[in-house]
Amino acid sequence: MRYTTTLQAPKGMLRRVSLALALAALAGLLLAASGASASVINYGDFPGIGPGEVSFLQVTENSTTDPTPLYGAPTRVGNQLLFFPNSFTSYSANGTADTTAGTLQMIIQAPQGLFLQTILVSELGDYSLLGAGTSGTSAGVSGLLTVTDLTPGTHGTDSAVLNVLPAPPYALPDDSSGEFSGSELVDLSGKNITKVMINLNNILQTTSEYGTTAFIEKKLFGITTITYTPEPAALSLLGLGALGLLARRRRR
Repeated sequence: MRYTTTLQAPKGMLRRVSLALALAALAGLLLAASGASASVINYGDFPGIGPGEVSFLQVTENSTTDPTPLYGAPTRVGNQLLFFPNSFTSYSANGTADTTAGTLQMIIQAPQGLFLQTILVSELGDYSLLGAGTSGTSAGVSGLLTVTDLTPGTHGTDSAVLNVLPAPPYALPDDSSGEFSGSELVDLSGKNITKVMINLNNILQTTSEYGTTAFIEKKLFGITTITYTPEPAALSLLGLGALGLLARRRRR
């Protein structure tokens, strides 16, 4: 088992939530956004090189609200893909409101002979609220994570809302500035999954009153994976499956 990480964030098991409710909440935020959809940026593939390293494939981002890039080009560190955003922000002043929405998508594939065990999505950021205002001056962050199993012969999709601490929204007069962290741990243990698609819809939102400003930004985002060696029973099943596939090909 390999575990390489430099990003620390709270971890929570993937919670099953009502997909309809989560999508409805995020759809409401997206409807409030203005501007045309930006072009998709394709960062390409980041194949595994060392022993036990997964491959991050077809890494892309796009936005329905702002020019891309928001996440920026990633950097690979072992089994971790790191993003250092410098323009994933939301800013409001003097009675305005703003929404910034960014979608990150990729395929994660385990190396031959290994399965995916956990996928940790983590992010860090900060916010600032200035002026003599009320809860009408606020900043918030939310995200919907969707994981689709692409393992040959299997299928399934699970979704969860990103767990953010401290819980948003942050509003005057109680909150003036601070940091936040978001995370979600996808537990795939014992499911014999070798390939998944990750889709994260991430949103920053600010509101303001006259004489106040609100600002929030993402500073660091990472995806960390752990793989494991299948049990002998699982290996036997994989072997039987391969033999069956070979037999079918010979009969053609």
